[in-house]
Amino acid sequence: MIPHPHKELIIAWANGAEIERWVNQDVQWKSDSLYPTWDENAIYRVKPKLKPDIILFCHVENLYTSGGFPSVKWASPSVMANIKIIWDGQTNEFKSIEAIK
Repeated sequence: MIPHPHKELIIAWANGAEIERWVNQDVQWKSDSLYPTWDENAIYRVKPKLKPDIILFCHVENLYTSGGFPSVKWASPSVMANIKIIWDGQTNEFKSIEAIK
């Protein structure tokens, strides 16, 4: 007997994994976890886990008054943060920067 082509995914789904199915007309993955049809010609996958955003805090001081350049220090308990920088956890691309008052 030939095993079902989606055997491993069916087992993962039975153990609680979220399943997605590739939908050509929408050109994207769609959730199919509730009642997957397990069509042998369809493409399925376990939904990938999302990586959290990367958040960094730093302290920037204005030293221009003395003719110097801005000073940047990574925030620590002894240095109060005044800047919050966020990178996207999935793409690792810059997302936003925020001044903290």
